Amino acid sequence: NARNENGDTALTAAVQFNHLAVMRALIAAHADLNAKDKDGVTPLMVASMTGSLEAVRDLIKGQADVNATDNNGTTALMAVSKSGSGEVARALIAAHADVNASNKDGTTAIMAASGTSSVELVRELLAAKADVNVKAANGATALINASFGSPVRSVHDVEVVQELIAA
Repeated sequence: NARNENGDTALTAAVQFNHLAVMRALIAAHADLNAKDKDGVTPLMVASMTGSLEAVRDLIKGQADVNATDNNGTTALMAVSKSGSGEVARALIAAHADVNASNKDGTTAIMAASGTSSVELVRELLAAKADVNVKAANGATALINASFGSPVRSVHDVEVVQELIAA
């Protein structure tokens, strides 16, 4: 559980680079699954950001806190928007991740996901009853975020908007 200057542990590094065998060895050696780096990011958040379903499943199985927050209040479920993985979101939701948790800015997982082109991720969150009408501190909603679209414009932007409207 030693840390580098950024607060990273060996487990965090193994997860970040998807070294599953190393990660599993560290889990078996009782590494701290909820260790936070200087920004409050946990190994589960890193696995969620990178979209590593196997890492997410192993961390959950080892009892990682699915609702832990970083220094900004971001959870692993919110972090999934970086990878856009509906499968990772499904695993977190099945482990009782709070689908309507919000960070310090009032952003929720559905708001973060709606700014991506991941229809699969948005559908998973909607199926788990994510509240599409919540407003962030700046007044943004999931639909507003989706209307801006992803940085790489995609036909899926329209699908995300349609899913949110139907909800």
